[in-house]
Amino acid sequence: VSRQAVSNWENNKNLPDIGMLILMSNVFEVSLDELIKGENQMNNNMTEKVVKIINASQNVAKDNYSSEIDVTHVIKSMLNDEQSMLKNVLVRSSVNVNLFEQTVDGFINNKAKSSNIDNVYVSVDVNNLVKNAEKYMKSYGDKYISVEHLILAIFDTKHTILNQLLKIPNFEKKKIEKAIKEIRGA
Repeated sequence: VSRQAVSNWENNKNLPDIGMLILMSNVFEVSLDELIKGENQMNNNMTEKVVKIINASQNVAKDNYSSEIDVTHVIKSMLNDEQSMLKNVLVRSSVNVNLFEQTVDGFINNKAKSSNIDNVYVSVDVNNLVKNAEKYMKSYGDKYISVEHLILAIFDTKHTILNQLLKIPNFEKKKIEKAIKEIRGA
């Protein structure tokens, strides 16, 4: 699928054929309803806080002229949350929160800007982040995806931000997971 074809779909100049929709549904592992209507059934198993963070990610993307919600936008939304679980976990893990935030901001600021931010879409990386968070939810025996599951899922992302974050002293999966377990009281 070319960028021009997607642009034409987004600007209502033409529509994809049904075969293309089915192919895209399979490739991105989303239902046809989600693909066509933009409805995401994943919200049914997320805490209100996670839904709030994902929704705030859309604003972070738009504020930074991005047409897609990226993993970095989700991380930034977690950092911006007034009772930031991510900041709490970073502090407990002796991670320099300012350096962490600067790294995320730098990555966001260096992303290509888009002139069309009317139709912001969720990137494949964010879908994978949520799927990985769901795996942590199940391994912890929880019923809903919570912020701590999203935090752990950052370590499983194939997004290039991970390489930069791993350079920050003490930002290590074992330390982050230990801090989360302390907060949860396990």
